[in-house]
Amino acid sequence: MSRPLLLAAVLFTSAARASNTPPIEADSPRPEDPRRTFSVWLLPMTYGSLTLGSVAGGMRYLAIPLGMGMRLSNSTAVSLELAGSTSSRDCAGEMEKACGTVKSLRVTAGLAWWPRPNPLGRGLYVQPNVGAMMTRDRRPVRTYGPSRASIEMRTDDGVQATAGVNVGYRLVSRHGAGFVEPMVGLSAGYSWNQRRKAFDFGGQYGGPHGTRLGDRAIWEVNLDFFRLGLTF
Repeated sequence: MSRPLLLAAVLFTSAARASNTPPIEADSPRPEDPRRTFSVWLLPMTYGSLTLGSVAGGMRYLAIPLGMGMRLSNSTAVSLELAGSTSSRDCAGEMEKACGTVKSLRVTAGLAWWPRPNPLGRGLYVQPNVGAMMTRDRRPVRTYGPSRASIEMRTDDGVQATAGVNVGYRLVSRHGAGFVEPMVGLSAGYSWNQRRKAFDFGGQYGGPHGTRLGDRAIWEVNLDFFRLGLTF
């Protein structure tokens, strides 16, 4: 075969192979993680510490703190937290110290916003919130009759309302189902007919830590520290 024919055959074969080779496509973007709409969590740090610490501290304390949330978009989510508690401390004949039994229910609603939207809620968020806590306080009080001092049991209902903001950071598990949220927050409000001071760690978590009922402005630091939860 002559060189011109051989060259033409080589070119024809190369062209045929090139036509059968699929075109190289640009890497397609990875699909986003599916949005997990609902979430539930516990607040184990402070409530759990109070429950365990009360055994050695002369006070009986039990609380059930639960939270739930729903994502509205990749950058926003609403939440609702409920914390019911009961605590008691023996008075041992001393009416002037903080004692008695307090039952409380705290309700907190919030709206979280992520500066960097993502479907799993990873990263930093800011969460304005409003809350209320109802208390039922039963304790012995000293009353003075015409002849001698006496003691009677007294029950008072109280309520407080607060508004504040939390700042947190959600750490999501590899598969996106579990998360941990370190956070800190501050709130302010008003208390009606409760035994507590302007800043009162015990009163904030439903404990009998005050000696006198009253109405006063209050402020609270969020000491829950982190949430531990699951998303669906």
